Amino acid sequence: MPPPVVCAALLHDVEDTACPPHRLTEQFGPDIAELVAAVRTLVLSARPPAREDAGHQPSAATPPREMAVLAIRLADRLHNMRTLAFVAQSRQPLIARETLDVFAPVARSAGLESVGRELQDLASAVLQCAPSSFPVARRFLTALTLLLPAPQRARWQEEWSAELAAHTTHRARARFTLRVLRSGPRLSMALRRPPGREQQW
Repeated sequence: MPPPVVCAALLHDVEDTACPPHRLTEQFGPDIAELVAAVRTLVLSARPPAREDAGHQPSAATPPREMAVLAIRLADRLHNMRTLAFVAQSRQPLIARETLDVFAPVARSAGLESVGRELQDLASAVLQCAPSSFPVARRFLTALTLLLPAPQRARWQEEWSAELAAHTTHRARARFTLRVLRSGPRLSMALRRPPGREQQW
């Protein structure tokens, strides 16, 4: 990609900072500022448009504006997937599923085969370790939330699911599930205890 596209890629998250949009235009010019804005507003479809000519590869030296914006967005997602370990574990499966269903097919449709393959590989690796891959343990933990007060169930199910996904072996997941099952009744009583009751003990 030419320097303006690379520059826009490096600046694509500037809107998350205190930098005003006009400063971006002043410092880097309207073309780069428009590319940055277009990346933030681009909506990817789960059904990527078919290329008119499957054998045609856009020139990297002079990519169309739409291709440049798409390339930045895909590079951003690729970087996010490479650093997904630093995202909350409860969000990782959601990001991976979106990557597998939307971003990887779009990359292939755009002719970026290597990007599409890496996105698919990274997302598949995350989903293989997701809570949904452990149906028995997940069912036990879901059933256990029924003991908890209704407003608390979603929070604890999310925490338990994230912790379950962090264990890499079947034995570790089984131990964690048993530990939660044993402590479940005590947790339920603690959450249902009226406020201030503990002071009376």
